[in-house]
Amino acid sequence: MKKLPLLALLMILLFRVASYGQCNNCQYTITVPNNATHNLTSGQTVCITGTGVFTGRLNNFNGNTLCVGTGVTYNPSQTPNYNGNWTIINHGTFQNTGNLNFNSGTSFTNGATGVITLGNVNVNSNIGFANYGTMTLASLTVNGNGNVTLGGTTTINGSLMNNGNITVIGSVIANGITNNGGGRIIGGPNSDCNYIRSTGSFNNNGIYGQNGTALLVGNTGGSIQSPASSTVPAAPASQASNLQLSGSGNTVSGSFTAATSGGYVILRATGNTVPATTNPANFATLSAGQTLGAWTVVAINSGPGSTTFSDAAPTLCQNIYYRVYTYNATGNCRIYNTTNVLTGSVASTPVLVNTTPASRCGVGSISVSADYSLGSVRWYDASTGGNLVGTGNSLTLNSLSATQTFYASATFGSCTTASRTPVTATINTAPSGSIANSQEVCRAANLNSITINTLNGSVVRWESADDAAFTTNVTPLSNTTGTLSPAQMGSIENIKYFRAVLDNGGCQSTTNSVYVKYPTTTWNGTQWSDGQPDSSKRVIFSGNFSSDEDLYACSVQVNAGAVVKVNSGHNMVVTCGVDVNQSNTPGSLTFEDNASLVQVLDGYTNSGNITYKRNTAPVRRFDYTYWASPVANQNLLAVSPGTLSDKFYQYNPAISNWQGVAAASTAMQQGRGYIIRAPQAFSQDTPAVYAANFVGVPHNGVLTYNVVGTGSGWNLIGNPYPSELDLDDFFAYAGNAALLEGTAYLWTHNTLPSNQVPGDWTYNYTSDDYAVYNSTGSVATRKSLSDGENGNAPSGKVASGQAFFVKAAQSGSVVFNNAMRQRGGNDDFFKQSHPVSGNAAKQRFWLDLTNDQGAFKQILVGYVAGATNGYEGQFDGENFNANSAVNFYSIGGEKMLSIQGRAMPFEVADTVPLGFSSTMGGSFSIAIGKTDAAFADRAIYIKDHLLQTEHNLQTGPYIFTTATGTFNDRFELVFQTDAALGRNEVDSKGLAIWNNQEILGIASPKVMASVQVLDLNGRVLLDQKMSSASGKVDISALSNQMLLLRINFADHTVLTKRFVK
Repeated sequence: MKKLPLLALLMILLFRVASYGQCNNCQYTITVPNNATHNLTSGQTVCITGTGVFTGRLNNFNGNTLCVGTGVTYNPSQTPNYNGNWTIINHGTFQNTGNLNFNSGTSFTNGATGVITLGNVNVNSNIGFANYGTMTLASLTVNGNGNVTLGGTTTINGSLMNNGNITVIGSVIANGITNNGGGRIIGGPNSDCNYIRSTGSFNNNGIYGQNGTALLVGNTGGSIQSPASSTVPAAPASQASNLQLSGSGNTVSGSFTAATSGGYVILRATGNTVPATTNPANFATLSAGQTLGAWTVVAINSGPGSTTFSDAAPTLCQNIYYRVYTYNATGNCRIYNTTNVLTGSVASTPVLVNTTPASRCGVGSISVSADYSLGSVRWYDASTGGNLVGTGNSLTLNSLSATQTFYASATFGSCTTASRTPVTATINTAPSGSIANSQEVCRAANLNSITINTLNGSVVRWESADDAAFTTNVTPLSNTTGTLSPAQMGSIENIKYFRAVLDNGGCQSTTNSVYVKYPTTTWNGTQWSDGQPDSSKRVIFSGNFSSDEDLYACSVQVNAGAVVKVNSGHNMVVTCGVDVNQSNTPGSLTFEDNASLVQVLDGYTNSGNITYKRNTAPVRRFDYTYWASPVANQNLLAVSPGTLSDKFYQYNPAISNWQGVAAASTAMQQGRGYIIRAPQAFSQDTPAVYAANFVGVPHNGVLTYNVVGTGSGWNLIGNPYPSELDLDDFFAYAGNAALLEGTAYLWTHNTLPSNQVPGDWTYNYTSDDYAVYNSTGSVATRKSLSDGENGNAPSGKVASGQAFFVKAAQSGSVVFNNAMRQRGGNDDFFKQSHPVSGNAAKQRFWLDLTNDQGAFKQILVGYVAGATNGYEGQFDGENFNANSAVNFYSIGGEKMLSIQGRAMPFEVADTVPLGFSSTMGGSFSIAIGKTDAAFADRAIYIKDHLLQTEHNLQTGPYIFTTATGTFNDRFELVFQTDAALGRNEVDSKGLAIWNNQEILGIASPKVMASVQVLDLNGRVLLDQKMSSASGKVDISALSNQMLLLRINFADHTVLTKRFVK
């Protein structure tokens, strides 16, 4: 093989020495920055050094040597004329390349740090041209005997034409390469990585390679002479990942996840910020300890699986940065992936990674630990100062009896953590907590949560069992809070015990247990599971049931499909609530007419529908019944679907009149009264019982209804419960007593329409049919009963479904509650008869006004403890005269009263004015209807001021005649006669009367003030003033009849005489 000429080898050695040196043997030195003009002496060695830009001028450049130092940018303002045999050595950035003509005797060397870009370059013989840094050429032609050294990175954007000698000691890339027949391209020593390739065509007619040299050739043509090779490594496609760094002592250890590559180069730098990047050059020979800018090669790991390293890092108490480059290699040639290089850091001052406190139950061995980024760990018993108690990542205490905090710090070389980190070893005591109050309930809705008091620790779980010792059916409950809700207790049959399991740092214990007792008896259709029901038990119906007596329960539950009936006259008395299953196969709970559901305690909400049946007294088509609903959301039309739609009414206090209701869309309001006419199909003449059904959730507890006190003050309210309502309790309730006058008016509609009574015949009734009740007593609407008629006085108990009138003194909400509910027959609905009762606090008598046509009106006068002779709503009931043919009342002040309560004790001198009115003239009777014991034998006189008579009603009725009209001064009740009081009328002795049928003459022993002529109905026919003891009255205009003459004397005495005209 052809040998390289000796001169060429000497030039390579010379150029290599130059390429790695700075400027030497300087005869004229210029320091940058500089923009001066420098006049050179021919042949001088000129050095430009420092850091900065040269923009000056070099004059007389002839045969000179120019050296541009590292850090210098050479950019003269005027391009020199490079004359003679010049030499240029560049270690900086050579920018102004004008006038560089590579003629014979010239030499150009671009050093390892040099950067230059040239145009088309021709290298002839006797020219020195070498690159050891970064050089970019437009094209390069090496002529015969021309010698070129290409090291570093040489990029030829155009073609490389070689007819001479090229030595490759770095990386050469050209767009096209032609190695002609006389051309030779060889590599440097075997220890170097030398590489030449074409990105275009590669025409080889010359020689490649030479023994003792190493050369990699890419895209070659022609022959390749050993040891040249065409195998070119490619840069790795990926980088390593997941760099993990840790320190121990003065050593930093690293690991990372492998990439697809031939190996890894790991570099290190230090500082407070990441230093600038200096990537390793492809094909450069690197070794551990070599520096690349601010970075130092830590390790070169060969092989893709070599993914760990260890570095004796400097202890500068700064951040330590690491970079991992992947590379592929062929021999000593490496190509690096410099994109997105894996980078990480670790502080040379230790940084806390984590701490692990510990806890245990009671005295014993316990270990805590602390991990730092690097360095060794020391443990102390105080945050500053204190005693050293251990070293290493973990600290173990063999017999710690109380909770204690220890403090960890770490040291890496001379770097120590700024503060100590507390880590606590906790010695836990046994947890504690207690549960108070077992529960005995009869309804799930009444259960209270179970709560742990004074809890020390945490709740692991709750448990239930069938016994207090927790040996039977122990069941864990998934609850870790301090409160166990009723929903979390599960199903309870009769009794279940509960407790909580507690924990305090591994120490566990249990609370005391409490029980929930749920006494239960279940009816399966034939028998009770746990004895007869009583007020302490939850009563469950799982089968059909029909009552044969009163039933008492704490709560009632009707299961799906069970049919339960409470028969007439029976009471279901429930302390708490009632629940009726409403599933697809619902349970059924029905109360027959006059049966009762009595609930004792307020505050319990019922669920599910009941059916409550209510029968009216016999009614005819045009009769109205006063209704109130005992259940929620009862549709008004459903009460009587056969009634005409315009025959449903409510009373409107604002207009003091009835108001029609759209029954189909109206839900009956709790506590409100409504009136409904009988079904249209009912007879006008023959009465029949109407059976109404109320379906809904039964009302219970405190209910309110707003009454209006303005206008007339009359409000139609009703019993909202499926049981009797006690009127005394209702009116006595403090809030109600302040709103209401205390009298109830109940419609009983006693008499048939009659065409014998003045009116429109078909719709005219003979009495107002409102029975009245208050604290004094009650008055009835008829003395006796017949088919379809009801004449009893109210008992003070309002049946379920019944509405009644009250008078409000002011507007507000009346209150109903369970304390007003009564066990009983629940039959005061179109009243049945009840016995009269009295006591020492009430002394009463009732008077009945009647006639032969069936008119009836009753009043009550009572002497009652707590009453006064003034008007009081609790004891006095106003006369409620609705569509009446006859009215009868006592008079108290300016009020007409059906019931008058008077002060105790009874005084025999007491008097009670009476009044009456009638649309019918004729004969009437006033009689004692009934009395309490105090008046059973006491004389009760009715004094007729018209006829100047007194009659003891205890001896029989007082019969009188009257005309139509209102008479408020004719009658008076007294309890002793005028004779007993010495109040006799004037004696008629000395009085003379003559009558010639035209003139009535009168001669009196005393002066007369006036005389009146009346008929037997009490009507005044003549009224004539007098002022003497004698006079005449013209009676010629009067018809023939029995008449009364009343003489009123000047001394205020009166004398009445009958005469006939």
